Amino acid sequence: MTDAEPIRVVGLTKRFGRKPVLEGLTLAVPRGGTTALLGRNGAGKSTLLGILAGLLPRDGGRVEVMGLDPAHRARQVKARVGYVAEDPGFDPRWRVEHALDLTRTIRRGAWDVAEEARLLEVFGLSRTARIGSLSKGYRAKLALLLALGHRPEVVLLDEPASGLDPVVRREVLASLVDAMHGEERTLLLSSHRIEDVERLADRVAFLARGRIVLAGEAEVVRARARRVIVAPATGACGDGKLDDLPGRPTVRRRGHEAVLTYVDGGEEAAERLRESGRFTEVIGEGMNLEDLFVDLLEEETEGVVACGA
Repeated sequence: MTDAEPIRVVGLTKRFGRKPVLEGLTLAVPRGGTTALLGRNGAGKSTLLGILAGLLPRDGGRVEVMGLDPAHRARQVKARVGYVAEDPGFDPRWRVEHALDLTRTIRRGAWDVAEEARLLEVFGLSRTARIGSLSKGYRAKLALLLALGHRPEVVLLDEPASGLDPVVRREVLASLVDAMHGEERTLLLSSHRIEDVERLADRVAFLARGRIVLAGEAEVVRARARRVIVAPATGACGDGKLDDLPGRPTVRRRGHEAVLTYVDGGEEAAERLRESGRFTEVIGEGMNLEDLFVDLLEEETEGVVACGA
C-alpha cells in the first residue's frame, strides 16, 4: 500500500465541538507528483493536512501516511513528512540561521546539510538575513526550506503562497518546482487558487461539505467534465423539480435555466436530454478547473441522483 499510495484516508471524520468539518472523507494520493487539494476557505483543507501531519487528532476513520497512522506513530510520520502551515509564525527577531539551527535540532540526524545549502541557493536566502526584514515571498521560501531540508518522502503544503501578490506567488511556486526537480516525492498542496494549481498539479481533489467530491488526474478531469445548460428548468418534470435526469449531475438553478455539471458522461446526457423533448434548449460546453471549482464547490447546489437508465 505504501509503495503505490503514500497517503490513504478512509471514512475520516473530524469535529470541532458540535461542528462537523470532515464527514466520511476518503482520499488516496499516489506516489510521486503533485496533488492539489481544492476547496473554499473553511472547507477543512487545513484540518485534513494537520491530521495527516500528526498534529491533530481525528474522531473516526482510518488514516495512513507511508503506512503509518499519524495518531499513534506521530514521531515516525513527522520524520518522513515535510509540512508547511498557512502561517508558519516565525519570530521576526530571528535570523535565517536561527530558524535553521532550531530545525536541525528538531530533526536531529535526519537533517541534510548539503540539501540545506542547495535550497538556500535555490530560494536566494541569506543565512544572516533577519526574518523580520524578509518580504512575505522570502518568508514563504524559508518555510519551504525548513520543510524540505530533511528530504521528506511526503510534503504537505497548506496554502504555501497565501497572502502574496500574483507576481510573488508565481515566483515562490516556481522556486518550489526548482527545489523539487528530479525528486521522487509526493506533494499534497492545499489551495483555493486555481491559477496556482493549473501550473503545478498532476492530480486534483475537490473538497466540499466535508468530503472529496471529485478526484483524479487533472488532464483527465478537465477532458471528461461537461456543463449542460437546460431551459426552461421550471416545470420540466411536471412538478418543477429536476429529479429524473440522466447520469449524476450537480445542479444549480439560474433563473429559468438549470446548470448541470457532469464529471463524466456529459455529452451522452446532453444528447438524451435533447431527444427527450423536455427542454426548449440544451447547450453542452467544456469546462476547465475553475468552472469545476465554481460548480462543484458552490454552497447552494442541489445534488441529483439519477432515476432510470
